[in-house]
Amino acid sequence: MGKAIAVVGTPHSGKSVLLGELYKALRAIGASFFIQRACPDGEGQWSAEAEQSLVQQIRKKGQFDGQFVAFQKLAIKSLKHNFDVVLVDLGGLPSDENREILSVCDGYIGLWRSDKTGKVTAWKKLLQSLLIAPVAEFESAMKGDAWTKIDSNNTFYGRLVKLDRDGVPDATVEIIKKFGEFLAKGGIEMTEKFEIKTTEHDNFVLVDVTIGGNGIITPEELGELLNAVESNVGNSYHGKGVVISGRMPVWAYGALVHQFHPARWVATFDPRLKGGVVVATHDNETSLGSVINL
Repeated sequence: MGKAIAVVGTPHSGKSVLLGELYKALRAIGASFFIQRACPDGEGQWSAEAEQSLVQQIRKKGQFDGQFVAFQKLAIKSLKHNFDVVLVDLGGLPSDENREILSVCDGYIGLWRSDKTGKVTAWKKLLQSLLIAPVAEFESAMKGDAWTKIDSNNTFYGRLVKLDRDGVPDATVEIIKKFGEFLAKGGIEMTEKFEIKTTEHDNFVLVDVTIGGNGIITPEELGELLNAVESNVGNSYHGKGVVISGRMPVWAYGALVHQFHPARWVATFDPRLKGGVVVATHDNETSLGSVINL
């Protein structure tokens, strides 16, 4: 399963130029990637490579509506099954539509203009509310020296100078190439979508589920959750009860209770009771509504 990385930035920061150069860098090293244009501005790699006067004449903007957003979410989820890296090109302003699309992304690349602090703050607030971590943070500048570093959290930082459609300086191109290699060589070390921790007790198994990435599970990812639980837990619960724990929607708990139907009993953890409440049982010694102390 690949990772979907949102590419966000303040208006007129050079995001399209960055994506154009990153496209060339990733292709040159044979990386498994795809750029999904999740903004209906009519742009693409063609607009980065064509004569700009012609681009302005033939580019046609589309509609940013619910149907467009639903299509993008479905497309991104599908692309993650076929590519290691899916770069998701978002619009330049925080919005409800961008929030929806970000809900299926695993991280972000930020391109920020230092003179647009208000808009940078708005973007950061949106990204933090969705618990989406940065893969890279770039300053977009017209002057100064280009630079780059990777911090202890494996986040890529840098300054990209003069992201201009008419030509990008060699120093900036080199940084983008280095970042492309960072992505292709597994620089994205984000949390897996589902982390399953199994703890075996004498008469039951505790299955604790953590939703990684952006901390959100969608109904379309339910099958992926069940597969992750099955591969991690295996048959360790056979002949025992199961206590399910984790921050998940009710429908996710319902699916897991059904998955563990062969167990002697199934309980869901309630932190207020400091134990699991039995919601299904085949065991005469463990009644419905019993609390399994943890």
